Amino acid sequence: MVSAELIAAAQNGDRDAMVSILRTLENDLYKTALYMLGNEHDARDATQDTLLRICRNIHKYETKASFRTWAQTIVTNLCIDHLRRRKEETSLDGSELVVRAPEQQQVERQVLRQQMERDVSAAIAKLDEPYRSVIVLRYVNQLSYEEICETLGLPIGTVKSHLFRAKTRLQRLLRDYEKGGGYE
Repeated sequence: MVSAELIAAAQNGDRDAMVSILRTLENDLYKTALYMLGNEHDARDATQDTLLRICRNIHKYETKASFRTWAQTIVTNLCIDHLRRRKEETSLDGSELVVRAPEQQQVERQVLRQQMERDVSAAIAKLDEPYRSVIVLRYVNQLSYEEICETLGLPIGTVKSHLFRAKTRLQRLLRDYEKGGGYE
């Protein structure tokens, strides 16, 4: 969590405060970008772009929303823009996404967990916007409904509707994949 004092210091030009803020946010921003974009290279680029925008625009931050929500809004919007450009260039392929499971004592359990996470990540990559965004923000970044509303600029009813539809689509994708049919 980023304190108000740290934000104020960064807004007043304190480089150490800015570095501390960026280090605090970097992993969560990368995780959001990885789930939304589906590959590590694009996720690293989006994370770096987000961190740069935070540095350049921290003076514009207002306390209407939490700093975390503000930062998540930036990375989410960058990812959505990237996906729009990618959609114009080529079809979306989530096969590059690899999410590593935490080390566990039993190798078999670890392998199964990694495969499950890859399957879920690949299924998330198949979701259309805005369904992908709400799933990632809610379940990967654990944002509240209100924070998702602020991040995406959507009413709460729309966020709940998108989450319901995204979960239904994910269930269908995973069920189809489990039956051997692959993803649609």
